[in-house]
Amino acid sequence: MNKKIKTILIFLAALLFFYSCSYPLFQTHERLRSFLPEETSFKKLPPELVFTTVLLGGFRGIVVNLLWLRAQKLQQDGKYFELIQLADWIGMLQPYLPTVWKFNAWNLSYNVSVQFPTGEERWNWLYQGIKLLRDKGLKYAPTSSEIYRELSWITYHKISETLDEFNAYYKRMWAKIMQDALGDMTLEEIVSNSSSEELLKDKNIEVIVSSFKENKIDVFNTDWEELSGNNFSALPENLRELAKTPSFRKIEAYLRGKRLREEFKMDPEFMLELEKKYLPLNWKSSAAHSLYWIEEGKRKTNDLAEIDYRRMVYFSLGHLWKWGNVSVKKIGEEEVLILAPDFNVVPILNAYYEDTIKTLDENIAIGVKNAHLYFLSEVVVMAYTMNDLPVAQKYYIYLKEQYPGETANLSFPDYVASKFTERLNFNEASIPQLTDILFGIMYQSYWALATGEDERYAGLQSLAKSVYERTASNISRFQKLFPTFDALQTSSLEASLAILPPDIASSLRIRLKIEEPAATENQ
Repeated sequence: MNKKIKTILIFLAALLFFYSCSYPLFQTHERLRSFLPEETSFKKLPPELVFTTVLLGGFRGIVVNLLWLRAQKLQQDGKYFELIQLADWIGMLQPYLPTVWKFNAWNLSYNVSVQFPTGEERWNWLYQGIKLLRDKGLKYAPTSSEIYRELSWITYHKISETLDEFNAYYKRMWAKIMQDALGDMTLEEIVSNSSSEELLKDKNIEVIVSSFKENKIDVFNTDWEELSGNNFSALPENLRELAKTPSFRKIEAYLRGKRLREEFKMDPEFMLELEKKYLPLNWKSSAAHSLYWIEEGKRKTNDLAEIDYRRMVYFSLGHLWKWGNVSVKKIGEEEVLILAPDFNVVPILNAYYEDTIKTLDENIAIGVKNAHLYFLSEVVVMAYTMNDLPVAQKYYIYLKEQYPGETANLSFPDYVASKFTERLNFNEASIPQLTDILFGIMYQSYWALATGEDERYAGLQSLAKSVYERTASNISRFQKLFPTFDALQTSSLEASLAILPPDIASSLRIRLKIEEPAATENQ
């Protein structure tokens, strides 16, 4: 090789090396040029995402792959806390990838939460997982069916169900959050007062807004909890008087709706649509929210599998019928979570099962049929133990027609007795099943006492105590839910008074020497 050719080859090699070094900078420059004119889209990204999206360029995919490999290794090794920070980095690099948010939310709600010994600590991590999907996942991937499905599932599975021994604490926390958010406001009021511009057309509201502004309070952009704290005690006398007016309630409705939209990312108008589609929902129940998110996913996305959608609907409705009457009451110094069945859901859920079975392919519908059969059996037993014999018999006849193999040749009383005995198998019964039985016995005993059947009342109370003692001695998790028989009695009595017919409830209060609630008391 002569000297001239050698010099040319060296020059070409140097040129190639220079190009390989400078090309990423050139590529970044071009990417910046493409972004900079679109100021509106550029401003939507947080600074850290601008850096990772624009400056890393093609290297971002390589970094993400390496981080994913590391994340999977950490998960296999059970190093969940290290995984939190790593997942945050992956989220910054790939914010539009739904898997990122699902992965991190699952880790927070399931793996990290159970590392802690108290309900309060576990709730913090569980709720962080829910908020991650709701506040970030849907922000960057608003049309992802995966995120809606996961949000619905975690809300249902971790709070509505009894997987975690602190599920009662989670239910109480959820109920308190929504009780604080909604107060006694109806969705109709919130939807009707969703525009501050429209509200200001009302002269009375204009006066209220001006009066608050004189005290340096922008009433439409204030925190409702802070404003209304201790019955508006921090406000001057003239403002406290304005806060009692009907016009101010419209402002309250506006602020509560604003909180639903901004903090909980929920649309009050769509919440109202769901109530019209199904029935009035108790939003203090987490199952109402799992129903909301799967329905929102159906509305906002195009690729939500029909079976996934329908399954979450009947899971949510199923919990609402068994535990849909939710309230948190303070008895003495203790806050008590009151859960009771809502039989108004039963015909709606039954019709939904029927429609789902007709809609789905026969092979897929087999699992739904099994769920339907179980639901009908639950209704018969629960209605019977709550002394609602017409409902129990109605669904027994329906069950016999639809699933003749389930009832075989058993009569109505024999079928109920067989299911009752079956559910007292402590090796197989779940906490909800055992709680159902005990609540049903207690409810029936209070009905008997209210109607003058003292001997039946005493017998049912004795049976309930016997079942409680056997249950608590066999299953420690049950005793954590109801640490004493008195706690079970208190919870059951409150729930029973809430759903008994008014005259029966009044009679029961007289028999137990309980004062009638004041007419203005919020239920």
